Amino acid sequence: MAENYDLEKPRWLLSVVDLRGPFGWEQISSKELSRVVKYLMKLESMTWAEIKGKRHHTVQVEGCCRKAKNRLIEIKQDDISELFSIGIGGKPRVFGIRAGECLKILWWDPEHKVYPSIKPNT
Repeated sequence: MAENYDLEKPRWLLSVVDLRGPFGWEQISSKELSRVVKYLMKLESMTWAEIKGKRHHTVQVEGCCRKAKNRLIEIKQDDISELFSIGIGGKPRVFGIRAGECLKILWWDPEHKVYPSIKPNT
């Protein structure tokens, strides 16, 4: 039986951070980086069960944009079926790979392009 880590508090891992590429962290401004870090620090006081919801959720890799799928292949992370998306304000997202209570931080997506949502009636 698989363990359920939803009652655990999150831990952030940086082992697969993608610095380059279309969603690389090298393109984030210091102001935005500070905002992201503060937001992730705030989430550390919550459990995964409290974090998961409308703004923070898993997304299927098959629904990701072509650039994201290609980048997963390039960085040898294409053996996964889902990513975890953390909404930071309006459009910006942090994407990672959930492994138990840990989130391996992967991408910075300031324009919500990794997994574009389709608004109803548009």
